[in-house]
Amino acid sequence: MTKRIKKINVTSDKKGTVKNPYTVEEHEQMLNDGLWTEDGFVEELGLVEGEMETNPEQMGDDYYCSDGEDNEEYHTYTRAEAQEMMDNGTWAGGFVEGYGYVMPDITNLPNLNNYQAPSPSGLDILNRARSFSGTRYLSGGMDKNGMDCSGLITAACNLSTRWTTSSGDIPGYTKTTYNSTTSYSSFEASLNIGDILVWPGRHAAIYEGNGSLFHARGTNSSGCVQSTQNLESYWVRVNGYPKVYRK
Repeated sequence: MTKRIKKINVTSDKKGTVKNPYTVEEHEQMLNDGLWTEDGFVEELGLVEGEMETNPEQMGDDYYCSDGEDNEEYHTYTRAEAQEMMDNGTWAGGFVEGYGYVMPDITNLPNLNNYQAPSPSGLDILNRARSFSGTRYLSGGMDKNGMDCSGLITAACNLSTRWTTSSGDIPGYTKTTYNSTTSYSSFEASLNIGDILVWPGRHAAIYEGNGSLFHARGTNSSGCVQSTQNLESYWVRVNGYPKVYRK
């Protein structure tokens, strides 16, 4: 989806405009204080997207996922329950007995005897995730009624159980880690479309290419599943390099 950028008056002398950008130090201080909530221009960085607060105590579970998420029980539908919702057009996605996670665009469950859960490629993962574009943010959610960052990864990767950023490695995926001495250009060059980027206990996103992320971001009062062009300017700059998982 097209990223929405707040229109900025480039002729104004207001702080954060082209003519009067913030210094890097001012930007860093505002991030630390949880005040960088609107788009603005920063010296050396250009236009930087506004973000949620970086203080964990002020964040929603999308940015700071508690370990308690792992212990929550999630409803698994019977085949009959899922098929009934598919028939009446109310199926929003979820776990179905014997099938694992079933996407919201499925309208008829295949015969279980002949069913083999798909093993999505990187592009498949991204396309599955994009089917939830615009879905509102909801902590613990995993369907079109609302989802968080972990729910989006669970659905897009077709995992058999709910995974969270505190669960450890993603089952069946290879992991690559990066040290702080790695240059950003080398890090980005190593990424493939559909890679899962995980900041443990904090956030997870899907790499779209060209420094763009697709993820569920925000809090229960605002936010949604969307694309943002801020891998380097925010996520790596503020949180460091993520663990990268690839199918």
